[in-house]
Amino acid sequence: MNKLSSLARMGIAHKCFGNPIPQQAYDLIEAVEEAILDFNPQLKVNKEIYKGHKSLEDMIKSHISVWRDALEKLHEESTEPDDISYYAHELRALAEVEAAVTAKLGE
Repeated sequence: MNKLSSLARMGIAHKCFGNPIPQQAYDLIEAVEEAILDFNPQLKVNKEIYKGHKSLEDMIKSHISVWRDALEKLHEESTEPDDISYYAHELRALAEVEAAVTAKLGE
């Protein structure tokens, strides 16, 4: 979960508390953000795991073409019907992953 930007915090505080904005307004916003994370630990994401990418989708997007090329090569070189079927299935699944990533990134 991304924390609110300073500008968003100021807008919320101004809308709820008016001017001048008391420090308690910012404290309340921070407390709500912390409570959301405490009660929803799945939202806690360490951005370092993305290795410089801005999101998981962005990280996956940069590898899809390599995975597709490898799967296509394995599919083409396969002679066993089970292997051919397996690689065809994985290629279809990868196409679905690519569509989901593209949609999530708004591309």
